Amino acid sequence: MKASYLVILIWMIAGNLAQSQSSFLPKNLGKSINSTYDEINPVISPDGKTLFFSRPNHPENTYGVLDSEDIWFSKAINDSTWSVAKRISNLNNARYNSIIGVSADGKTLLLNGVFNKKGNFWKKRGVSVSVQQGDGWSAPVRLKIKGLNRKNSGLLSSGSMGADGDVILLSISPNYNGKRNDIFVIEKSERNKWSRPKKVKALNTSSSEEAPFLVPDEKTIYFASDRNSAGQFKIYKSIRRGSDWMNWSQPTVLSDTINASPWQSYLRTNKKGSWAYFASVNKSIGKSDIFKVKLFEENPYVIVFGKVINSKNKKPFIGKEFKLAFSTKPVDSVKINYDSATYNAKLPLNGAYQLYAQYPNYISKTEMVDVTGVKEFTRKQIDLLLSPLPYVLIKGKLLVKNNNQRIPASANPKIWINNQLRDSVKINLDSGSYELKINYGVAYEFKVVANPFEPLPEKLDLTSVEEYQELKMDLFVEEEKMAVVTGKIIDKRTGKPVAAINAARINVEGLPTVIAAIDTVQSTYKLKLPFGKVYSISAAAPNYYPLYENVDVQLKTNDKIYKDLVIVPIEVGQSIRLNNIFFDPAKAVLKKDSFVELDRVSVFFADNTEIKVEIAGHTDNVGNAATNLKLSQSRAQAVADYIIKKGIPKERVVAKGYGLAKPVASNTTKEGKAKNRRVEFTILDK
Repeated sequence: MKASYLVILIWMIAGNLAQSQSSFLPKNLGKSINSTYDEINPVISPDGKTLFFSRPNHPENTYGVLDSEDIWFSKAINDSTWSVAKRISNLNNARYNSIIGVSADGKTLLLNGVFNKKGNFWKKRGVSVSVQQGDGWSAPVRLKIKGLNRKNSGLLSSGSMGADGDVILLSISPNYNGKRNDIFVIEKSERNKWSRPKKVKALNTSSSEEAPFLVPDEKTIYFASDRNSAGQFKIYKSIRRGSDWMNWSQPTVLSDTINASPWQSYLRTNKKGSWAYFASVNKSIGKSDIFKVKLFEENPYVIVFGKVINSKNKKPFIGKEFKLAFSTKPVDSVKINYDSATYNAKLPLNGAYQLYAQYPNYISKTEMVDVTGVKEFTRKQIDLLLSPLPYVLIKGKLLVKNNNQRIPASANPKIWINNQLRDSVKINLDSGSYELKINYGVAYEFKVVANPFEPLPEKLDLTSVEEYQELKMDLFVEEEKMAVVTGKIIDKRTGKPVAAINAARINVEGLPTVIAAIDTVQSTYKLKLPFGKVYSISAAAPNYYPLYENVDVQLKTNDKIYKDLVIVPIEVGQSIRLNNIFFDPAKAVLKKDSFVELDRVSVFFADNTEIKVEIAGHTDNVGNAATNLKLSQSRAQAVADYIIKKGIPKERVVAKGYGLAKPVASNTTKEGKAKNRRVEFTILDK
């Protein structure tokens, strides 16, 4: 169980603290500083470029390997590499040499001990200062502190100096050769006099407290104590309350990552208090090594940087004034260089951000920047993609080329592209204009189909276009050459033109809009039809039933056609032949070609709800009379059934077969027999 838990713990640490968070784990400063001997008491210069420390019992010490302690130093080469440590030149003049602190400007060292005037011989316990002179340091000069001798009689002493140089914290013992130390504070007065040492009761216990370090903000103190286990020193932290040096918060032990061994001490920080250096026997090269660890992030943000790129051609957006947006949290530290299409943004840690670039007529791709689990400064490159809209916008007018007037709304213009009708085209019939979005990279042919005009195709080559554009292109039609159909509107009952016809109209199947001129006095009409097909046309008037006639204008050779249109008065006893009803020989099953005519009849009956009719079937004289009678009855019934299925009440429709009894032409000719084979309806009531 313990082994499995350890594996899981290691995996979690590796996942959560990998790379960007590894600085929060103590790191051994390596063999340039640490050796097989002890390294203790690290003191970092304010600029972070020099690390002073003490190395006990090293062969190169002034007093050699037996009961000695010299000051050594190393220079920072970069953030993670240090020069090989050397002994400091002229300050190792005692058996036990150590630096207590460095002034805020880095030019004054506070030393442990009092020396002779030449500074080359240790006299007694106390505190001295040394001033930087070129690349070296001056001879130590005693710092006069009343009552210090009485308090400082133990075997060990350590301490630190405030950043302003107006306070000293010392760990000392008043007992001769005593090993249990307490923390004392010494303050400088306005007359540059140092006060007597005062014990800081809030920090001390019956155990030993050593290596006090006052962070440059003079609000935080770190020190080591064996208060929870005799002889096993852990590092503690306390916060000063107000301006009183006696008033501190209850000390708390630092994390297990720092206090990971039976002994660690001498924790000191850089100027901002974000990085710490301390001595520990945990996983050491020698007996005690110096480690570096990050306490908090000075710059609690991630720098996101990169280029803004056109995703289609992979080129940077150079010279275009794009914008950057964050859809989750506002960010006010964005820097943009349009000349290089680059950006730089500072994102606070412990947040998730959605970042994207913006530019008119381009589609943004959102990138997620999740730094909720990141604890320290890092840099992250993210190139932002902008995709051009995959189309161009085409606008224009729909015009008649002959007169440059807009195509009338009645012509119902539609736009065809590459021979396909495009429903996505927005056409404004009132203004005669259109608007269309269409993909670029393709060549097109446009044409307007409008009745009764001829389209004039217009080509548009977009093969070389790579991004959104707005184009203007008017589309034209021309007046279509059409067949002119004229004739009279004839009353079937009289065989003459309908007298003074009113509210008449001309219908053309397949053309919802028909332009026809009708002379109601002369009962004549004139109609224009586009060439290219066969049309079914009829005249319509109140109280008349229209008979349809076919007009063939498939060829453009006959541009003038005369065709009378017959209408049948809706009167009781009036019979109307259904011209386009088709059956197979000797059968009563309607062919599909009959449905158009029957649908017209059904609509007529639906519009005239009072009419009752007889559907009559007739044959020629081929075959015996009984067979023809039965066939005519079946055919009449088939027609009646179709009409009834279209919603006409069956009580309004009667089917009756007459066989060969009522011919309308001679059965001696082929044409006559065809006329006799017919279905007609007779109005019974209205």
